Formats: sequence, structure tokens, C-alpha cells
Amino acid sequence: ILTALESRKGEHPLLDEHIAWAIAQQIERRNACIVEVQLPKKQRLVRVIEKGLPRDA
Repeated sequence: ILTALESRKGEHPLLDEHIAWAIAQQIERRNACIVEVQLPKKQRLVRVIEKGLPRDA
């Protein structure tokens, strides 16, 4: 999707504004998915440390 948007840049100033918005939305969605994938692993690690090493948590 990003490459398709990038290829249409420069055709018209109003179109460029919409393309910039769409690219920002795509990047934001991609980053949101990355955070959700890593979050359960981090939560599990914190739980393990809190239960196994309560003095160090």
C-alpha cells in the first residue's frame, strides 16, 4: 500500500495532502500492531520476575 501511495505523489498538491495523511495512517497502524505483538511477551516476563524474584521486582 505504501509503495502505491508513494508512486502517486507529485501529481497534484491536494492529492499529495491526502497521500501524506494515508501514509501516516498506515505507519500508525503498523506500529500499533507491533506493540500488540510484543506486549504479551513483556507482560509474561514481568509476571515471571515478580513471582520468581519478589525481592528484585
